[in-house]
Amino acid sequence: MTPAEYLRALESIRRLGRELGYTRTASDPAGEVMELVTAHAFDGELAPPSTKSIDVVAANGDRIQVKTAMRRNYNNVRFSKAYYYGADRLELDSFVFIILTNEGDVAEARQLSQDEYLMHARKNGDYTWIDYNGIRDVGLDITSLIREVANSYLLSR
Repeated sequence: MTPAEYLRALESIRRLGRELGYTRTASDPAGEVMELVTAHAFDGELAPPSTKSIDVVAANGDRIQVKTAMRRNYNNVRFSKAYYYGADRLELDSFVFIILTNEGDVAEARQLSQDEYLMHARKNGDYTWIDYNGIRDVGLDITSLIREVANSYLLSR
C-alpha cells in the first residue's frame, strides 16, 4: 500500500464515521469510537463538539474525559494532557483511560477521579502526562464494562 492509498483509506473511514454520526473532529478514529462506547457504558451522551476537556456526560451528570491508546505492547503507554494545576483545574469529574490491542480489542480500562489523576500525573510545562503502568491499581477497573459495550454496541446511522 502506498502512502497515498493509506491516506485515502483513512479518509474513507473518517467519512464513514461522519455518516454514522460518531466522528466529531478530525481526531483519531479509535479514540472517537471509544468515546461513544464510554458514553453508552455510562448511559450518557457525547459532550458537544469542542467542549473543553469533556468528551462524555454520564447519566448521573459526571463529566468524563476519555483517553485511548492502541498499542501492540500496552505495558509502556503514556497519556498526555494539557492540564493546569491549582485554581485552573478543569471542570471535569473523571478520566477514563482505555488501552486497545492493535486488533481493536479492549485490553484494559480504568476510571480515575480528577484527584487520583493529579496524584499520579507528572507535570511538564503546561502539560501533564501519566504512565499507565503507574495507575494499574488506582481508581476503578472498568475493563469488563467497556469491553462488554465495545463488543455488543452496534454502530448505526
